[in-house]
Amino acid sequence: MSYLVISTSLREGSRSKIMAKALTKSVKDSEFFDLQSNPLPMCDGDKCYDLPEVIDFRKKVKNAKGIIIAIPIYLSLIHISEPTRLLSISYAVFC
Repeated sequence: MSYLVISTSLREGSRSKIMAKALTKSVKDSEFFDLQSNPLPMCDGDKCYDLPEVIDFRKKVKNAKGIIIAIPIYLSLIHISEPTRLLSISYAVFC
């Protein structure tokens, strides 16, 4: 059982993908899953669940000790420099 690090950006050279890869290297027991390299089908609520790539992904999620999702942020409304919110921010924003 390992941590599953999922990169959701489809853009080549994505900073969130770079971050996810670096995290995978630094976390001892982790596996990198890239949606750009492993595209999943649109959910139709029916037949997509039986596709081999979806079954494989579901197994990875089910067997993971934890899941870390790296998502691109194109417009951040939270500013790290805002003094009233510094204590409540528990994630980093990469612009």
